[in-house]
Amino acid sequence: MKKILALLLSLFILCSCGTNVAENTDETVKSTNTEFGVSIVPEMGINPFTVKSKENLELFGLIFEGLFELDEKFEAVAVLANQYSKKDNIYTITIKGDRVFSDGTPLTADDVAYSLNLAKSEESYFATRLTNISSVVAMGNTLTITLINPNAKLPNLLDVPIIKKGSEAGIPIGTGPYRLLYNVDSKEYSLAKNTHWPNSSTLPYDSIKVLSVSGVDELVWGFESMNIDFITLDPTGTNPYFFRGDYHSTDIASTSLVHLGFNHNVRTLQNPSVRRAISCAIDRKSATEQDFALMGHPATLPIHPLCRAYNEEIAAENDYSKENSLAFFINGGFKDTNNDGKLDNSYRSYTLLVNSENKSRVALARRIAETLTNMGFVVNVREEKWESYKRSLANGDFDMYITEINMRADFNLDSIIRSGSYLNYGGYSSADTNSQLLSYNNLKLTEGDEMDSFLRHLNETCPIVPILFKKHAAVTHKGFFDGITPTTHNSYYKFNSWKVVE
Repeated sequence: MKKILALLLSLFILCSCGTNVAENTDETVKSTNTEFGVSIVPEMGINPFTVKSKENLELFGLIFEGLFELDEKFEAVAVLANQYSKKDNIYTITIKGDRVFSDGTPLTADDVAYSLNLAKSEESYFATRLTNISSVVAMGNTLTITLINPNAKLPNLLDVPIIKKGSEAGIPIGTGPYRLLYNVDSKEYSLAKNTHWPNSSTLPYDSIKVLSVSGVDELVWGFESMNIDFITLDPTGTNPYFFRGDYHSTDIASTSLVHLGFNHNVRTLQNPSVRRAISCAIDRKSATEQDFALMGHPATLPIHPLCRAYNEEIAAENDYSKENSLAFFINGGFKDTNNDGKLDNSYRSYTLLVNSENKSRVALARRIAETLTNMGFVVNVREEKWESYKRSLANGDFDMYITEINMRADFNLDSIIRSGSYLNYGGYSSADTNSQLLSYNNLKLTEGDEMDSFLRHLNETCPIVPILFKKHAAVTHKGFFDGITPTTHNSYYKFNSWKVVE
């Protein structure tokens, strides 16, 4: 898989940039990996709550820790939290008593409450995921978090950076494996090992170079010149950037869901059987392999397939099957008079809206339209630039649409399918689904029968059609690391276990 992705990225460079990929000569590979370099965009902020840069957010994985962190399967693992309990809408969390900030001061529940209250403020990067929190109060070594609405998956949202109280005015201080330093004379940043971190002796570097960049061009130059040794990217994003040279790529499972939505004011599309028919007409495997260059996990349910809650048996009910698609169409009122596997050609055509600036989503839309049209359900793709596309979504000017959203790590669906929610572009409305969403929000992702019941409800009503969860990529110079384990929320997940190639 990694070799295939490296080849695909190299081909993309040749086709879209018009430059040749550098040969693997002695000049393109470091003779030693004793130094490790990362990037920072200083003008985008070093405060983890008001930061405006992906690169800085990435860097923060080396500096800060949260109460919990997400593992490779999107399960919450306690970090600064010792234990927690939940009663109704109140979480009680005890803080580990032996954790210390990088300046040597002990971590307290007061520091955690201070950080979380900053994180849920309006200007914070983390505000959206924490809007359901009514209050955060510290008492002794205990934290009390009160929610507005039930959510049994709150720990999945609490990988928020914890800082020392009041330190955001300068360089914020965390409990992570490294501390960010700034040299006033050279005007350069660097990372120094946090000797107070529990596993500091296992870290691969005592210090890490931090190169200041101000844009994509400098970031690319930094990587190609080997001043920067680690970058993450979205190969199927709207404006991807790639690099010349010989490098190694590692997949990162993300919560970015690509899905098809419906205009629920269109009479035909109000029928759940028709919506299920369209779902069964989508070859997700081929779309992932060809339209998204293998950079995705096909998904029929709006929960990541790597998550334990994902039920393959239930997912198969709405997965690709021309036979099932035809059956659902007929159940929805269509006819196949000739029994030739094609619907009678006596129906209106339907518009499928997609953003023209994303090549992968355009290819996906064309694939779906071609398949459905060949079945007799005529679909025309309408490709629009971003601003026009957003207006069309807001105005309901479509029959169907393709979009991509970055889901929360608790896989909350309220914003997509709850009546009147802001990402529910098609106007889906169901009192039953709203009630089911309340129950779903109060289920852990590990709970079986009740979770399966909710997933079957989604299959039967099919308010949207999930297609895939995208993969991102972590790129390093070839021959630098073995066994890196980046995750969607922490690019440096388990950094102390990364093996530096000698």
